[in-house]
Amino acid sequence: MEVDEKKLREYVKLYQIARLQLPSLIPELTEFEIRQQVSARDWLIFPLFSEADRKEGVNRPDPHLDITLREPEKVRIGIRCNTIKSVDKLKNILNGYHAAEKDKLLLLMNSLDDRFITSIINKQKEYNFAQMPKHETMFQEKSNSINGIKIMEMFELIDKIRQRGIEKRKEQGVSFLPEAPVIDLTYVSVPLEEEAYRLAMIEIGKIYEICIRIKTISEIETIQKESNKRKKVIFQGYICTKCKATFPLDQKPMFCPICGTHISQRY
Repeated sequence: MEVDEKKLREYVKLYQIARLQLPSLIPELTEFEIRQQVSARDWLIFPLFSEADRKEGVNRPDPHLDITLREPEKVRIGIRCNTIKSVDKLKNILNGYHAAEKDKLLLLMNSLDDRFITSIINKQKEYNFAQMPKHETMFQEKSNSINGIKIMEMFELIDKIRQRGIEKRKEQGVSFLPEAPVIDLTYVSVPLEEEAYRLAMIEIGKIYEICIRIKTISEIETIQKESNKRKKVIFQGYICTKCKATFPLDQKPMFCPICGTHISQRY
């Protein structure tokens, strides 16, 4: 089913408004290019600057920002992790490396009003990878209620959904996961009015900016290794290996005045 011309024009307008509000997150596209981003299933993923077409956005290993006009006279805006890689990446918000991002993410979510919702969905495909999936909501809370404990519980549920999918894949002998988790980190439906849409996009955009900064485990490990290489050992002085007497760097004796041991080891 194709999206009609009236909706296509509305998507173009909404894209352009969002681009004005989030210029560092949303690339400038021509009207033709915006239309190409609209799915026949009536939604639009905002591309990253590095993405050339809509398919890249759909299969993105990062959370994506999207809008849909399925509900009459309303626009739904949300941040979704729709692929296994994007779910894994968002989970890295729990890694100590991203402690600052986690704190800021929770602070921003807690500042949202009661219209914003967070949910976890079990995406189920019984026959083949290409079929239209069935979606079962497994968790749903107001986004402003999400705290450190709840986000841990969310990822525990996500791990359980994935494990069931792995077990079913083995049982059925298929190449895809019959069950897989989807995260709607936050979403909201607002009236199809420019001001309401603009304000909601700004709020969600702040959270989206954090999401796309989250790194993979391999990226974190590489950064930490490079950081460790750059660290220099700062010596405070010299120490006697026998009696453990210490001496400042600029007052090193050749021999320990206490026990006579040769001084060479720094600490």
